[in-house]
Amino acid sequence: MNEYYWFFLLNWFNHAIVTSIICVPLIIWNRRIVKWHWYELLAIVIPFWSWAFLIYYTDLKTKTMANVLEGYVIGVAILLYVVMRILLAKTCRKNVSCVALFVIVCLSGIVIYFVFPALPEPR
Repeated sequence: MNEYYWFFLLNWFNHAIVTSIICVPLIIWNRRIVKWHWYELLAIVIPFWSWAFLIYYTDLKTKTMANVLEGYVIGVAILLYVVMRILLAKTCRKNVSCVALFVIVCLSGIVIYFVFPALPEPR
């Protein structure tokens, strides 16, 4: 049971590094357009750990370790969050678009869990 905690933790670090390598340059290049808030850093934490919580505590028997690739789909959702936040910075009210996109990306981990079927174990 304890090995799963370490597995998810290492998987999250891998997911966070890959996502950050792609998103940080976008954030730096567009920092004059978008005012980023401190709580938006939680967009890297909340979706992944809500998905990991669901996998670990609800359905570990039907979901397999092949479903770990769903974590990278969450990384794509985070990338889309950053891109949409940049694109909507000039057109929408800043607080409304910021909070709405943040809620959507946080819910993406839960949605991804229920959308993807259990994948077969690799041989």
